[in-house]
Amino acid sequence: GVLGGLVSLRDAAPAAVPAAKPKLRLNVRRLRDRRRLRLSLGGFDRRYAKNVEYKAGKKRLGRSAKSPFRVVARTRSRSIRAFVTMTDGRRFVVSS
Repeated sequence: GVLGGLVSLRDAAPAAVPAAKPKLRLNVRRLRDRRRLRLSLGGFDRRYAKNVEYKAGKKRLGRSAKSPFRVVARTRSRSIRAFVTMTDGRRFVVSS
């Protein structure tokens, strides 16, 4: 409380702690025709993801807004990235 205009240190708001990086992973499976890949998002914090966009380099492979955020795409690229938007508005990149 305040007594005589002095504010106690315990009344001060704690410093904002940045939220931890979410536990997410990119699952990649090659389909039987050997040309297509099934991309999906996994991990404990998938429930907090709002949408996911998959890219190989600058090429957009697909986008999904419904869990498990599955997309089937054709690409020869070895490195695929998932751009994940969380429900609180934060964005993260998950790489394969």
